Amino acid sequence: LFRSMDEDELRYREEVPCYCGKQGCIETFISGTGFATDYRRLSGHALKGSEIISLVEESDPVAELALRRYELRL
Repeated sequence: LFRSMDEDELRYREEVPCYCGKQGCIETFISGTGFATDYRRLSGHALKGSEIISLVEESDPVAELALRRYELRL
């Protein structure tokens, strides 16, 4: 199943700098760091990927959203 990215997602990709100095690089979004960064953007809390997954297992809606967005990027 393919889903298109929404406007917010596309704008986010353009705004987030990559470690290489460019912006919008896919590596920025499909890494564990990218997953944690997106969760922080959505929730305001900085957590590690494993901590976010624990929240997903507890049915936390923000963690679930971050995981769904990460899965779509893959």
